[in-house]
Amino acid sequence: MFKNKPRPVPTHDTDPSTDEEDNVPFISEEDDPLIPSASDVRRTFRDGKAMWDALFQQAKGMPRGLWPTGMLDPYIALMDVPSLPGHLPTDRILYGRPRWRLSPDIASPRSTDQDDDGPTLRYGRRLAFFLQAEDPIRSSISQEAASYSMGLDSTTTDSLAVLTMCWSYILSVRVLEMQDRQVCYSSHHLSPQQHERPMIHLDGASSALVRWLCAILSPEFGWGAKDEGKLPMFAAFFNQDAQIVIGGAPISTTDVHSAPSSSEAMELLIELCRLFHLGTERSETSEWEAISPYRAGFLAALVLPFYTFMDLQPQLPTPRLPKSQRGVFKNTHEQEIRQYHGDLRYFMALGSHPPSVGSVLWSIFWQPDVECNLVGPWLSSILEVLKPAIKQKHVEVILKLFIARRPRVAIWWVAIILLGDLTVLDCVQRYTQKLEEKGGTGSMAAPDPIVSAWTGAKQSFLDDEKDATYGEKTDLVSRADVLRCRFDLKLQDYASVLLAWRPFGYIQKGQVEVELWPQLETKYVRQYHSFVWYPERDSPSTPEHGFRHDTGRDVKNVPDNLDRPSTGIVSKGSYQPPLNIRPSRISTRRMLNFFVEDAVGRRDWANAVLPVDQDQLRWLFHWENPDPMRDSSSSNGSKDGGSVRSTSWFVGEWINGRFK
Repeated sequence: MFKNKPRPVPTHDTDPSTDEEDNVPFISEEDDPLIPSASDVRRTFRDGKAMWDALFQQAKGMPRGLWPTGMLDPYIALMDVPSLPGHLPTDRILYGRPRWRLSPDIASPRSTDQDDDGPTLRYGRRLAFFLQAEDPIRSSISQEAASYSMGLDSTTTDSLAVLTMCWSYILSVRVLEMQDRQVCYSSHHLSPQQHERPMIHLDGASSALVRWLCAILSPEFGWGAKDEGKLPMFAAFFNQDAQIVIGGAPISTTDVHSAPSSSEAMELLIELCRLFHLGTERSETSEWEAISPYRAGFLAALVLPFYTFMDLQPQLPTPRLPKSQRGVFKNTHEQEIRQYHGDLRYFMALGSHPPSVGSVLWSIFWQPDVECNLVGPWLSSILEVLKPAIKQKHVEVILKLFIARRPRVAIWWVAIILLGDLTVLDCVQRYTQKLEEKGGTGSMAAPDPIVSAWTGAKQSFLDDEKDATYGEKTDLVSRADVLRCRFDLKLQDYASVLLAWRPFGYIQKGQVEVELWPQLETKYVRQYHSFVWYPERDSPSTPEHGFRHDTGRDVKNVPDNLDRPSTGIVSKGSYQPPLNIRPSRISTRRMLNFFVEDAVGRRDWANAVLPVDQDQLRWLFHWENPDPMRDSSSSNGSKDGGSVRSTSWFVGEWINGRFK
């Protein structure tokens, strides 16, 4: 043991107790500063269960097939999201950096991360946005599609597969256009048939619409880039076994159509929606609304890159668009589609960075006042409420519960479910047990202050302001404030954002490195300012200030229900299921991993300011050299050398640092 060389935190936690631990002289749990008291554990579980039970009952009380008005508006996700630059490189990756504004009171002498526009602006860490896929993602037509369990009306369900492919094409071609690349039809396409019961009845459609649908619904890559290069991450095609029958007159060999541009495809989409009345009727009360078919398809298409990243497969319901389709499609619906198209560059900025979507998704379970060592009972309380619904695949209730809690976050869950892979429910259960959503393929559960600022949905304790100011050397400083101040001095550090949950405890200001004292003594804030793209690698573009600044539009009054009710004193005899210690242990290790490194990068166990040696703490057992076999088993679910699911090309390169 090298006492002054703290051990790095492992990627995955080992099992909470082993026979090997029995022979280690740990201090008692009552004296262990990392392990919470039994009363705190019981209180956290009971508070969590009370909160999530109330949300569950609220979700069950919502009308089937209807959603709180405005809470599925895609624009609630934008807020300060930057627009992709008008011209994109033809490379697979587009890079960019945020700019943060720090108060002048703590402005340091000019440094390498300082912006030219002023002494209070600092560059943050680099993000990589993915413009091209190795291969387009394949979608299937499945009776197991998750959207069947969402309570959608038949019009939305029956048109979802077609509309998702329409939006996939529009998004993809928009990227190609921004790269100065052209799109073309291939020789492959579906052929309309005179069929008694076609899935899609196109009598009355323009020949251009027929040709377009025959291309985008073909499993044989009915369109592509004219330069035969790789397609954008939004591109999708059906599997070979997708048997889609289109009814109508055969495609004329003399009626030649070029593949439509993104704006031309938008017009064809509007024609399709008008032909089959793919709008929505107003509900009887203003409190509820149904999701329109074209909006559902749009949301589903936005998360196609996320599906590629996570190695999920889109599973869409069987398309049915009969000739005599009841419904409405009004001018307001048409205007909504046109507005989506006009703002595509904002939506694509988020969709093109799957880790951003992931950081938003998993913040649905984050609670600002739950400390690191109490994450286990908090997540156990959530699983206790959700597990029956997960087991019975009550998707609609789960989504409505998420909407009742955090609409800006929940809309991405709705998009994920619309795209159809029900294994995301297994990811929910796994996350609440292990703080990772999918074994063996990397995790996207890490918070990101950049994305938090973009979307207006907080994800970690770093998104909150300091708890207090500390003028005296003897003042007790919260560990959360120490890490906040360190983060503000290392805004380009990739590792410092991996902890979402609030650090616990306090230390005297005199035990904190003096480099942080100016920040601790000042009531300052760190504010997101803008984002700078590097379309030419080392040549930055004009800073983007985001959707609200650019358009003057903003969806206000979106609730974020993070207030935790107190259930009072918990009796020892109250019911409590077995709790999983793993999330608490992982979060506590991460907290200490960051805490032992001071503001100038010195790593020393003394920085942890704990009254005992590292060897004596049970939760730090095997911190330096975890058993790789046990780690492998615990991280991917396999045992005894069982098979491990391979990662996608995308995740493999991301893990290796290719896209940081």
